[in-house]
Amino acid sequence: GNLVEVAVAAGDIVGMDRLATLNGSSLPVDAGHGDVKIGGAKVLATDITASNGVIHVIDTVLVP
Repeated sequence: GNLVEVAVAAGDIVGMDRLATLNGSSLPVDAGHGDVKIGGAKVLATDITASNGVIHVIDTVLVP
């Protein structure tokens, strides 16, 4: 999947152009127009703490 190696908080994502994934690729980050999109998927909920990292809910499935 499109997992990243380290936990990235929503506030940090907004300042990024791209987000590196564990499979060696990267996803574009678009933080304009009041929405945040990662790889074209709109971020719906942010910073959900899990035992193994941080979850950000998106509106679509990203396929590597």
